[in-house]
Amino acid sequence: LSRLLLGPEASFTGVSPQFTDGVLQGMYTGASYHPVLLEAPGFVFGGDIPQRLTESASSLIYLDRPNNPTGQALPLEMVERIAREAMNKNTWLLVDEAYGDFIPDEESAATVDLPNLVTCRSFSKGRGAAGIRVGFALTRNSELAASFRKLQPPFVVGVVDALFAEAILYDDGFLEETRRYVRTAKEKTIKVLQGRKGLSVAETDLRIPILLLTRESGDLVSMLGALGISCEPGAGFFGLDNSSVRLRVPSPQHLEEFLRRIASL
Repeated sequence: LSRLLLGPEASFTGVSPQFTDGVLQGMYTGASYHPVLLEAPGFVFGGDIPQRLTESASSLIYLDRPNNPTGQALPLEMVERIAREAMNKNTWLLVDEAYGDFIPDEESAATVDLPNLVTCRSFSKGRGAAGIRVGFALTRNSELAASFRKLQPPFVVGVVDALFAEAILYDDGFLEETRRYVRTAKEKTIKVLQGRKGLSVAETDLRIPILLLTRESGDLVSMLGALGISCEPGAGFFGLDNSSVRLRVPSPQHLEEFLRRIASL
């Protein structure tokens, strides 16, 4: 998609911090990246985001929703507003919903009926199937879909993986159980972190299994490592350093020990 929609003369934007690989894929085409920066430590998506995004982009807006690393989910009404304003400027809106399975289908950007909007989904998060390396995109733009099929290399997804993916889509029981657990685990995690001196949890959605934690000063990555807690270092995201980390709620069998350890921060 990046190769189709971007190139050396193009520019694109997004809301930073955001998923690094999505940004890099755009930059690899030679396009320049001009993000809208959120303010630390809350990193709150303000009501002026649609205007700021459409003013910053010429070719494409890349929006990871839910946001990685904060776990915020931009309201669907705001996504539609961004898409409409972008359409008036002949700008594409690419919505990366890798964590989209943690919100109801009716909240997906795929429900917005506009030709400049592309929604990408993965099986690796809520569906728990990272190993099959399958994803898909939805668009109402038939010309874009036809161009993508011509550019896409053959045999990208194996037959067995495709069959697994189809079967996984029908296993709603696993997804509902995962959603319930994530909300409970995240509520407990935030409760432990709230009020910890020098630590701030960025704005986040309790339904999403990730959050951004920031320390006033110092290397938070090393501090967590000393406690045996793995995390995604802030330095792996544009605009952040290792005073911030992305945390993911642990699996159920590790939750209580995880909470005990972060309580000692």
